[in-house]
Amino acid sequence: MPVQLSGYETNESTEKELFELTITKIGRKSYLDVLNTPTVPLRQAMDNSGPNGAPLYLGWAPPNTPKNASSWRICKLTYSNNRVTDITWADGTADFTKKWDDRTTYSYLENT
Repeated sequence: MPVQLSGYETNESTEKELFELTITKIGRKSYLDVLNTPTVPLRQAMDNSGPNGAPLYLGWAPPNTPKNASSWRICKLTYSNNRVTDITWADGTADFTKKWDDRTTYSYLENT
């Protein structure tokens, strides 16, 4: 069933592509570490300044984290023909060390 994200439609096929791209970008071991970590609800943020209102920046932080705290994990999505083609991370890290409010000031690189 398609999911609507701010006027940007995804379906099972595009979700699978995004999943595979995520594994490629953060590494299978890192992804499996996340899966094996006890579930903790995270605060989420989305900046819909991408093409056609699509998400450009996505962020996650522990619950109740202020947007100006250095506790955010932030990625940037790159699009081609309205499809996500790349995921890069603020200063090349998927660690929870960035400020959501500063998302546009970081360099976005492969996860190192």
